[in-house]
Amino acid sequence: MAKDPTEEQIQALLQNPPTGSVRMLNLLKFKAQAEYEDGSNGGCGNGMQAYMRYSEALFDGILASVDAELVFSEFVAAGFIGEAGNTDYDLVAIVQYPSIHAFLEMVSSPTYQQAAKHRDAGLAHQLLICCSGNEPS
Repeated sequence: MAKDPTEEQIQALLQNPPTGSVRMLNLLKFKAQAEYEDGSNGGCGNGMQAYMRYSEALFDGILASVDAELVFSEFVAAGFIGEAGNTDYDLVAIVQYPSIHAFLEMVSSPTYQQAAKHRDAGLAHQLLICCSGNEPS
């Protein structure tokens, strides 16, 4: 399953970008064991611990650098309606960005790229959905 966008997904988003602020809905599944590029676990007991290193970097200035903020974050308790019994995610998070361009600026920054090694080490897969047009109050 995917952890990163394809070039086609990036281009599709840029061809018809949402206007105004956007919220990125993150559905996250962590690895049972963190897996860094060097083959180690990076001193983490599991993927969630590696991902939390990434989160700390986001809260330590990366999000603020593009005027973004965490709106919501909770662990998944259970699926409920439809195919929710097949829910294969551990955490749901929503992050608000002033624009899709701010989001793309953030993920392409060297500071973000350095922090992303922890994200990659901790995530088994993710679903990222861009939402816009109804700013939360």
